[in-house]
Amino acid sequence: MTLILELRRLSDDLVYRFHHSTQQENHIFLREDRDVYLSWREDFGWGVWDGDTLQGRPWDIPLDLQNREAPPEGLWVSQKGIKSYCYKLVHLSESKTGEVHV
Repeated sequence: MTLILELRRLSDDLVYRFHHSTQQENHIFLREDRDVYLSWREDFGWGVWDGDTLQGRPWDIPLDLQNREAPPEGLWVSQKGIKSYCYKLVHLSESKTGEVHV
């Protein structure tokens, strides 16, 4: 099974899907539609990054409670320019036959 992540925007149900990146080192997930990464950084924890620009992070889980193996499910927040959004991060899994499961 392969881990897939979804960030589901709470205001309008927009969904961003991330897949584990085999081109990068461990603990990196690439968004399907853009070169935006959901990745672990030792000094920060989990975040959504566009290059070196932070675009999102877990809302209420401090670094010392985050697991470096996978980002925490639950409430995430983002900021881009003057706009901010709330998301729910959900872990999904994909079987070898391509079926996606919650």
